Amino acid sequence: MNNPTNQDYQLAMKKAQRISIHIIFWTIILFWRANGDYFSKVPFEKFVWHNLLRLPLAMIATYTVIYYLLPEFIIKKKQYFKFGVLLGILLFVITLLEKLLIVSP
Repeated sequence: MNNPTNQDYQLAMKKAQRISIHIIFWTIILFWRANGDYFSKVPFEKFVWHNLLRLPLAMIATYTVIYYLLPEFIIKKKQYFKFGVLLGILLFVITLLEKLLIVSP
């Protein structure tokens, strides 16, 4: 029978803490966007719902840049032009998906 060691416990706690920080970060982003100047033009509930629909696209773009593009093309390979091109493509695709999938409030 495997008994969890102190190291296993610490790794589990670090993972839980990291996930908690991500959840807190994206919750703050959601409410920050909900309190922007656009919020005054539509009802608050509709604006929050609209941003909840946009949140996965923002998360995909953010994590793609942080965990793939930056490490692969800036840190490891120093390919700045390729990074810029791929970042532009990513932003274009995310913007296109946002316009196609999400109806403005």
